[in-house]
Amino acid sequence: MDSAGRKLVVGWVPILLWLFGGIVVFSGIMRFAVTGHALVTGQPVADPVFMVYVHEPWWPAIHILSGTVFMLVGPLQFIPSIRRHWPKLHRVSGRIFIVCGLVAAVTALGVEFGFPLRGGHFKRAAMVLFSLTLLVALVIAWRAAIRRKIDVHRAWVIRAYAIGLSLSTTRLYFIPAYLIHGNPTEFEAATVTWIGFCLNCLVAEWIVRRSRRMPG
Repeated sequence: MDSAGRKLVVGWVPILLWLFGGIVVFSGIMRFAVTGHALVTGQPVADPVFMVYVHEPWWPAIHILSGTVFMLVGPLQFIPSIRRHWPKLHRVSGRIFIVCGLVAAVTALGVEFGFPLRGGHFKRAAMVLFSLTLLVALVIAWRAAIRRKIDVHRAWVIRAYAIGLSLSTTRLYFIPAYLIHGNPTEFEAATVTWIGFCLNCLVAEWIVRRSRRMPG
């Protein structure tokens, strides 16, 4: 509690979001570790997926860094005490969230079209669709905040963060599957990616509609 008596109450929702988002953050850290070791030592990487990042490290590095900040800053947007007592912090963290999300979405498209096809065209279609959807959601959220349409802003922030969290949803399958039998087949990669993205979008829409029905 600060001198003005303002108290930070985090709540369980942001904590769960940090824990769940930590799945994809951990995945990004591991990718950094593997490719970084290969770049420093010059030793080849056994996994061809990681070898692509060794040859062209900057574009994926920007994507992973911006995506990591997006995932970590996102839950701050859902802490009511920050919005009420520290509005400047909320605005600054919100701008960081939106800018990093935009960078992550653009670089995701760059990785999809600038690197060899991974997971087949059906998986690529999912990545392109939801990267574009993330861009649209963030732009609408930003414009709504500028116009002081708070309900619209909040709804599109929820949708945008849910799209980002879908990468954690897909990794609930991909990480164990990779450890058990290696890289997934094209069918697995495409199916799990579409299911993860669509499931998260459905959950986000349910949350948005439920919050609109709640009084106050």
